[in-house]
Order: sequence, then C-alpha cells, then structure tokens
Amino acid sequence: LDLTENLFHTLPSTISHLTNLEFLSVTGSRVQSLPDSLFSLTNLKGLFLSDNDLYETTLSSLSNLTNLEVLDLSHNRIVGDFPSEIGMLSNLKELFWYENGFVSGGLPREIGRLSNLQIMDISYNRMTIQLYDFVGNLTSLQILRIASNRAIGTIPTEIGNLRNLKVFDFSAVRDNFSTMKESNSYFTGTLPTEIGEMTSLEEVTGSCHGLRGSLPTEIGMLTRLRQLDLGDNYFTGPLPESIGMLNDLRYLRLRGLDLSGQYPSELSNINNSVCFDFVGTSLEGMPPSGLCNGSYTEIMVSCYGMDTPCACCICDGDDKCYPHMRHGV
Repeated sequence: LDLTENLFHTLPSTISHLTNLEFLSVTGSRVQSLPDSLFSLTNLKGLFLSDNDLYETTLSSLSNLTNLEVLDLSHNRIVGDFPSEIGMLSNLKELFWYENGFVSGGLPREIGRLSNLQIMDISYNRMTIQLYDFVGNLTSLQILRIASNRAIGTIPTEIGNLRNLKVFDFSAVRDNFSTMKESNSYFTGTLPTEIGEMTSLEEVTGSCHGLRGSLPTEIGMLTRLRQLDLGDNYFTGPLPESIGMLNDLRYLRLRGLDLSGQYPSELSNINNSVCFDFVGTSLEGMPPSGLCNGSYTEIMVSCYGMDTPCACCICDGDDKCYPHMRHGV
C-alpha cells in the first residue's frame, strides 16, 4: 500500500483491518502520530515512514511486527529513547533512523540480537553512541553508518567479526569538531588491529575523533578498500608500508595526523587513486614520484618548507598555504 506524499496527520485506526498487508509506505505525508492499531499488522515486511513529522512517538509496540524486514523512520523529529524493542525484530535486514531529533538513552544492547541485519543507518541523531562488544554479533552487516552522533568509549576488538561489512562510517561533523572535542563526544583509544579481518570493507570514514597510537599495519589487508578517511585524529608514528597493498584505493585522507618518518615508497603501487590528502602531517621528504603515474591524481600536502613537494606538483602559494596540486588535468 503506497500512500506516499499525502497530507495525513495520522493514519486511520481502521488500517488494522488490512491483516494481510506486507508493505506500507507513508513517506512524505506529514504524519505526526501513529495509531496503536498499526502495530497489529503482523504480516508487515516493509514499513516506510520517512520524511514525516513524527515526534515523541511511542514505538514500544514495534516488537509485534516480527516479520518486518525493512524499517525506515529517517527524516522525522523523533526524540526520546531508542526503542530496545527493535531487538525483537529478528527478521530485520534494513534499519534507517537517520536525521531525527535528540535520541537519548544510547544504542540498546538488544540491537546485538539482529543477526540478519544488513544495513543500519542511525547517523545525524545527536545520539550517544558507544560500540559495545555486542556489535560483533551483527555478522550480516554490510553498511554501518553512525556518523555525527555523540560518540563515546572505544572501538571494540569485536568489530573484526563484521567480515561482510563494506561501509563503516563513524565520522564526526567537521564544522563542530572543536565543540565535540571539548565535550568529549568522540571515540578514543586505538584503531583495533582486528580491522584487518574485515576484508570486505570498501569505505572507512572515521575523521574527527580522539583515536591514538599507530595506524595498524593490518590496514594493508583491506584490499577492496576504495576510500579511507582517518583525518583529524591523534594517530602518531609512521605511515605503514602495507598501505601500498591497497591497489583499489581512490581516496586517502590523513589530514592533521601527527605522522612521522618518510612517505613510504610503496604508495607508488596505488595507481588508481584520485586524491591523497596529507595536509598537516609531519611526514618528511617528498611523496614518491610514482604517484604521478595515475591518469588523474590530486595530491594535497603542506608546502611549508618545500618549494617542490613532489615530482608532479608545484606549490602555487606561499609556504603557509595548503594548495591543491594536480597532475594530468
């Protein structure tokens, strides 16, 4: 049943008469509340309620919808606790809950029961996110987006159990970076070496947190990786040579990290990259000239103290600027 883009304020209670209904879409219909009778439709497999005006909605009865496979409540104004009852939806495969109001209470442990979950997007909610060990139970996950929330704690080693994960986005909002740092709303600790076991990863975005220690050499095991952004953290030490094993990498952003030592020559092995961003790092010397071999390469470095930071780039400003240096344009 598709009721998309109508001007409802609520659904009629008589909707409960549609006992065989499997899919219901009320997207973009200005719905402000949901009748209790909706949760008696136990044959529902898809419930699409995005882009409405749901606010302070009671969702504890979601547990009745045990056949639900897709739940979309994104782009509403839902506030209050994230409902632990979602953990009862054992058939759930896709959960979209991004861009709502202030969601309190954190991520409930019951989420770890959703062993069939493939997509979870709960980003942009001002929600307290702590990745407890239960995240390792979500072994079917392919996309996990928790960006722009109030992150606390560390990234658990159990994250390595997510061997089907392709997209892991836990970045903070760069515009509010300083504010988040002051309020301690960011992940701390190290990036677990177990990340090397997540060999399906294609995109990792985790900028603007408080992650420390060395970049694990196990990153080189992520040979399907196309995007890696760990900029604006507190990583130190050398840039691992193993990063040269990421032949499919298209975007590498390590801006602002306190890295030391030389640019590893193995970077030249990455021939398909579009953009490298090393601005603000303490890497010494010049990026290897082999980076110039790609059909289109954009290299961003700090030009401070260097007239020619690499063989195919020219600093086109004074030594305090961070210009974009292009080859093959």
